[in-house]
Amino acid sequence: MNANRPLQDIHLGWSPFVVIAVTTLATIAISIYCLLSGWVIIFQNLFYVPIIIACVYYTKKGFAWSVVLSFIYLVLIIAFTRDSAVIIQALIRVVIFVGVAGVTTFLSIKRKQAEEALRKRTHDLGERVKELMCLYGMSRLAQEQGGSLEEILQGTVDLIPPGWQYAEVTCARIILDGRECRTENFRETVWRHTCDIIVNGERSGAVEVCYLEERPESDEAPFLPNKRGLINAIAERLGRIIEQRRAEEALREQARRDPLTSVLNHGAIVSEMRSLISTGERATPWAVVMIDVNLLKVTNDTYGHQAGDAVLVAVATALSRDDALVGRYGGDEFVAILPTADKNAAERYRKDAMDALAHATITDPQTGESVRAEASIGLAVYPEDGSTLADLIKVSDSTMYAAKRQRPVRRPSPRKHAPDRKAA
Repeated sequence: MNANRPLQDIHLGWSPFVVIAVTTLATIAISIYCLLSGWVIIFQNLFYVPIIIACVYYTKKGFAWSVVLSFIYLVLIIAFTRDSAVIIQALIRVVIFVGVAGVTTFLSIKRKQAEEALRKRTHDLGERVKELMCLYGMSRLAQEQGGSLEEILQGTVDLIPPGWQYAEVTCARIILDGRECRTENFRETVWRHTCDIIVNGERSGAVEVCYLEERPESDEAPFLPNKRGLINAIAERLGRIIEQRRAEEALREQARRDPLTSVLNHGAIVSEMRSLISTGERATPWAVVMIDVNLLKVTNDTYGHQAGDAVLVAVATALSRDDALVGRYGGDEFVAILPTADKNAAERYRKDAMDALAHATITDPQTGESVRAEASIGLAVYPEDGSTLADLIKVSDSTMYAAKRQRPVRRPSPRKHAPDRKAA
């Protein structure tokens, strides 16, 4: 039932009509008998019963029926008596009947208006409670630890239909950066409302709510203002949640990165290696590559720390290829993880990294002199060279130092004027 529909327009059924009809016929019959018997006073009061019942149940229509009953009473008086005094009293009684009917009708209308207002307020309060439960559910999803953004979006979509007046015919979907989450019954219809999701001042997606069928004409189509406001509130809150989640993810990722080279830091790269080891026995090999930058201290002392930092960045860039996970293991050491790489693939990676490093262009910012970047690279393959993290690091470290011992000895030429070096 629509709470906005006036109560007096609602079909009440046959019960009040039958009661009014029966009391009216009984009143007329008893009145005729009383008039024939000379009991005028008794039958006069009987007319109050159908008059009041009609006015209570049918208000304005009941008032019209009460006027008809009043004239029936007057006709009965005139038909059975010629006493002018009795007729005058009957006219006064008719006025009283009409007055009672008017007062009863007025009070009945006010009562029904109060009931309708109460019903509407109760309905509106129920709708507000559903809307608040929807927003509260979103807050709980956002506060849950470990919940992904995808889970928040899907959970929000599932919360939307119960928050609407016609939940059984309501469907919804959320589109964010090309991803889509929807209710199982979602279908695009002409009865829909959409609100953009704004993240950091830019449109990133939209919240869309649809009705699967047309709603009654007495309702504001397709959505009431408070429901449009709820969609807007959901979209706004999603925007804030997404901003917060992305900021948290950026901070977490930043904590995993080396600030100079932007590759993984020591803790993050070791965690990745442990994660691969903890997966247990598996047939797919993977490689650990240990890299040591040659002559980094000499480069720092000769050209300054800015040039040394540029060498480290160049090495990190050369290593970041072929889906390798690269991390800075120490001051001048890097580690690369090659998922699914066997010995041959690891050797190709080492050759490509060395070639890229040989072609890296590094220039001393003060003298314009070219600075060479060199590194020694050792590798170990799981499970061929070891089944534990310690074994793999030991083997790759040994092969790296073996490569370092075989390299030609080269010393950078000293500058004529040593710059004022500051730690970068």
